[in-house]
Amino acid sequence: MEKISSFKWFNNVGDVVCFNPSTYESEPIKFEENFSYNHKKNELNSIGVSWLYGDKLIEIPNIWYLSTLPLPEMDKVFVTLYNNGNFEYYIYNADGSIFKKLLCPERRPPYDGDCTFIYEIGWIKTTEGDFTMVATLQGKCDPYYEDRLFNPKSGDFGEVIGRGRR
Repeated sequence: MEKISSFKWFNNVGDVVCFNPSTYESEPIKFEENFSYNHKKNELNSIGVSWLYGDKLIEIPNIWYLSTLPLPEMDKVFVTLYNNGNFEYYIYNADGSIFKKLLCPERRPPYDGDCTFIYEIGWIKTTEGDFTMVATLQGKCDPYYEDRLFNPKSGDFGEVIGRGRR
């Protein structure tokens, strides 16, 4: 099975951020401040992702960029679709088809009862030297966050490995 290549985020004003899996751990992804927000127009930019699967270009528009990332095996993509303030979570296959729809888990108290969403997702190294993933859950308005392990093979959210207040 072919892997994902040339994964990138793009916005409606022409900015592009490329993902390099070989340097991801040592060089975090850098999004400029204006990547998601157009200060001149005082509005959010529309953001999408694209990748190559063989010679086929896959594009998915209207995503939340901080929680859209290829899985460590580079065979699927965790995608957060963003539409009018609502979030939906999916794992897409490399060919652009949907593998699985996900539900965001609830945070454990304390939090202010605000609706929980997956703010960010990333890779973390396991003790065996492989990679798994961690999802940062938070509310849209409250200051509490929770980091949860995410199993990229099963699509299940696991134990809390960190929490705090921003």
